[in-house]
Amino acid sequence: VEEGSARNRWAATIAGIDRRGDRARLVLEGALPLVAEITASALTELGLVPGAPVWAVVKATEISVLPG
Repeated sequence: VEEGSARNRWAATIAGIDRRGDRARLVLEGALPLVAEITASALTELGLVPGAPVWAVVKATEISVLPG
């Protein structure tokens, strides 16, 4: 589990990755489905691939809710 001040964290699995230039969108499946955007360099450095188990860790102030 990632350390830090974020209190919102849950286990997830990467269901898909959509690379968009210097960014990547990760579709996460788990108790709370989520789409996360990270840098392409972070994607490479962390070795993230579809099917990999991950921990989603976010600060409440960093969450954006969009209409479905």
